[in-house]
Amino acid sequence: LAPLTNALMSIEAPALSTRDTIEQILRANVAAITKTGEPRGCMLVMGALNSTSEGADGAAASEHLHRLRVASYRTIADRIRRGIRDGDVPRGTDVDGLTTFVTALINGLSVLARDGASRTSLNAAVDRAMRAWDATVTAR
Repeated sequence: LAPLTNALMSIEAPALSTRDTIEQILRANVAAITKTGEPRGCMLVMGALNSTSEGADGAAASEHLHRLRVASYRTIADRIRRGIRDGDVPRGTDVDGLTTFVTALINGLSVLARDGASRTSLNAAVDRAMRAWDATVTAR
């Protein structure tokens, strides 16, 4: 739970552009999900893969994790919308599509970390994601 939550805390930093904020979230997430001596991955993501809605306890846990994931998605979407208002994200940007891209990357990084991917390889994926951001978001 903490990796994604901690990474999202930086989202309101007023001095950072939207791009820099998203990159900071991704890099902080990679650092958190690959921390030595701790379980790899993120409980929000791993819980989505491993919890079931069978039984009261499983249903409650699954629903709680779902609400946290939805809140994270909304936080990222709100930051992208703020970027549009501030002018560092072009008007007409597909907020839902971009938010889905960022969220899918966060979730995928967690699964890859759980499967043993190195911090170096995950940061290389972030490098590529930021090049994709530059190619699609700033190229408008």
